[in-house]
Amino acid sequence: MINVNKPTSPFEDIIALEGRRYKLLENTVLEFEEKNIEKLWLDYTEFSIPILDKFNFHIKTLFSRYYDEYEKELESDEASDLDKLSKKIKEVLKLIFENTIVIEQKLNYLDNSSTKLKGQFLNYFVNNEMYKQFIGELFFTTKLPVNTLKEISHIMVNQYKVNQFERILHSIDNNPDILKENLDLVTSAYRTKSEYYLFDVGSQIQSICNNWWWNDYILLSSIYSQAKHHLNSLNELLIESNTRMQFEDSLPNNLSFAMANEIYFKSKLLYENGVKTAAEGTHKQSIRYFTKVMENSEIGLAYLLNKETDDTIKLREQLNKLYSKTKLLRQITKLTTKYNQISSHIITNDKKVILDLLSAIKREASQYVPELEVKYLSALPDMYNTLASTIELLLSLGKEFEELSEEMSQRLIQFISRLDVAISQLIKELNSINQIDDYTETVTIVKSLLKDIDILYETASLIPKNIIERISIIRKLQILKFLVLSIFEDLQSFKYRESNNIRVLIHKAKANFFARKSIEQLFEQKSTGLPVERIYAQYSGSLITGYQKEIEIYELNIQFLCINDILPKFLLYLTSNDDINVDKLKILLWEDELFISMVQQVNTDCNKLINHRQTGNANSLAGVNWDTISNKMLLVESVLPFYESIKYAILASISSKNKKYDDATNYFTLAQDNAFKASEPLKMGNSSLLGEYHSHLFSFAQFCQESSNKTRNQVAVNLPVQEVVKLFRDMIFNM
Repeated sequence: MINVNKPTSPFEDIIALEGRRYKLLENTVLEFEEKNIEKLWLDYTEFSIPILDKFNFHIKTLFSRYYDEYEKELESDEASDLDKLSKKIKEVLKLIFENTIVIEQKLNYLDNSSTKLKGQFLNYFVNNEMYKQFIGELFFTTKLPVNTLKEISHIMVNQYKVNQFERILHSIDNNPDILKENLDLVTSAYRTKSEYYLFDVGSQIQSICNNWWWNDYILLSSIYSQAKHHLNSLNELLIESNTRMQFEDSLPNNLSFAMANEIYFKSKLLYENGVKTAAEGTHKQSIRYFTKVMENSEIGLAYLLNKETDDTIKLREQLNKLYSKTKLLRQITKLTTKYNQISSHIITNDKKVILDLLSAIKREASQYVPELEVKYLSALPDMYNTLASTIELLLSLGKEFEELSEEMSQRLIQFISRLDVAISQLIKELNSINQIDDYTETVTIVKSLLKDIDILYETASLIPKNIIERISIIRKLQILKFLVLSIFEDLQSFKYRESNNIRVLIHKAKANFFARKSIEQLFEQKSTGLPVERIYAQYSGSLITGYQKEIEIYELNIQFLCINDILPKFLLYLTSNDDINVDKLKILLWEDELFISMVQQVNTDCNKLINHRQTGNANSLAGVNWDTISNKMLLVESVLPFYESIKYAILASISSKNKKYDDATNYFTLAQDNAFKASEPLKMGNSSLLGEYHSHLFSFAQFCQESSNKTRNQVAVNLPVQEVVKLFRDMIFNM
């Protein structure tokens, strides 16, 4: 497995991942061809796999910490925290399992692309297999209650079957004789693989996208594409062998379901791109997207015809809803493009063309029969129809073209003002969230706000592009959308505050990213009435709590390494009566990059929090115990030189026992220097505990100084083992 010696900030990794995702979605708007969109997603996939792999490392380390506590709790008489620890373990195992599935599907996508799995991505494949194996072994090697792993056991069993069948298929590949002899086995393999992707992975990834990942439509589409591939292979095999199997009757239904899902998720991406291009004023491009979505939806619905399972009924409802909404948007976008054309022909005074366009608008608007009523959006056809009649009347009265242009602008601006009023109402609802204590009610309100913002955004996007005021409305809605998304992620983190630190960290990082995007948009927005203070508070609050959670995760892992690696080594070498080779011991003592880098990361995070204090939002800063963070930073700055001092003192003591007094003297001098260095930061602390540690470290430095003098006189020195180990342990656990 790749050794993660220098952990980066997982908080910042998630922000970088979100930033890359957002850039991906921006770039896909510029592309209409499916193959070009998939290439963009391929680049994002290559970027995301290393970050997700690092997260598995963090989660597994956290599991080790929790399970270590769990075992000790089992052995205690009271065992009061077993349920709490069991829940924490269950949550982190579920997350690592979900993460391995996301990585696996991304690696499959790379392997099926032109890149294939080369170089570092082969390493990530090996890592992922080892994490899956680690989870599988927990069923047999831990004392955890059965329900801890119950949620993931079904899909893990199917995953194991698929892995076994893949080995079988690989062994008989391109060998017709073996294939004929094992026809039942091969057909079962294809069936198992197809159903695994169709029902297990497909539903699992959809759940992950809803919980902590994002609506990764290309990934979802690729999963159902794999299911389709295996079903087609099975179908071909059955035809070639002229064999009927007991599951052959279900094959057409499964194949239809796979193809409909593949189309549905591709269409969802195209739909989003259609809305984005409309917002940018490229309405003709939007019509292309919307037309493609409708065509795809019709194909998907045709696949599901007369299919009446629970899954197909649900998917059919989703496709019908997508089709109806897209049809509405396409009808309105066609009207919008005609008004865009009218504006250009007003400039050239081309009366005949304008009249033809107005007639077309009235005809299309009057023929519009709403299949779906959407507030504000459904009002656009009537508004366009009325406006066309007004412009026709003005033309018949011989009005100047400038007057026509002014009338069009004023009518459209009036409609936009209605959207502005709606936005003001949304902001009022947003401000009321602070006064709501009920978590479920708050989540419901936030989801409703997101839905309303999307509708207003779509409506504003379909206003003709020459109306400058639409840009202000769109920008306002983008700012609000990012703010509400940030609040939603904060709410998501709230659910896991007691059970899953990594989930909290993920949601806090996403909350911070969305708040950053909201601030970025603010710099370009001149309008008033936006909750600016709330936006900055959201950014500052998510940054502070995000880094605090990261520090907490690293502290738990540092404590685990201290108890299970660092201190046992100290005690082993200090209490051993055997001859120890000092040169080899020096190598062993300094094999600790992971521990050191984690402590350094805590120091970095504390520094970032202290620096943010100078510029952060006052409300967010007020609730933070800054003395605790400052003292923590001082303690972290003290721990590492003390750690170095102990290692040199161990070498010195053993060297003195081996009668290598010159070496012992040099090592004790180094131990003394590091101990004094460790005591220095603690003088700046404002707590009695830090003062106590300063005193102990200063005393240890003096001990090393005295020991250095003793070894000059060729006297062997024993370290005060229990005192040194206890001091180091206490400092680590009070960081």
